[in-house]
Amino acid sequence: MFRRSHFLIEDWFGPFEGWTAGQRWNGWECPYFEFDTAIQMVDAWNNTAFEEEYRARYDEERDEFCFSDGGLEEWDCFKAQTIEAEGRTIKVYPIGVFYWTWSHAEISPYTPPEPKSI
Repeated sequence: MFRRSHFLIEDWFGPFEGWTAGQRWNGWECPYFEFDTAIQMVDAWNNTAFEEEYRARYDEERDEFCFSDGGLEEWDCFKAQTIEAEGRTIKVYPIGVFYWTWSHAEISPYTPPEPKSI
């Protein structure tokens, strides 16, 4: 059963909201991300990457997100899949599943500040 959570890679990529079924690879999380979040990931990857060779893009024709890391000629691409969660079918992308070192991110719910008394 899939549930929502947040994921990051160390302190440089994320956190991003995604889905997990609790699956792990070598101790790392295996998250799945919806389209809007995956687009945010492409922007973050392109804007915070350490080197020019780190690029990301969405391939609309293939419906997949592709990432290049560190000047390797090959791109790592992650095609759309569907999962069942919260009583519906959701299209997701397994970005970095069984490959990247994703961790669960502890996200505290927003608590508005107490109003100041006058």
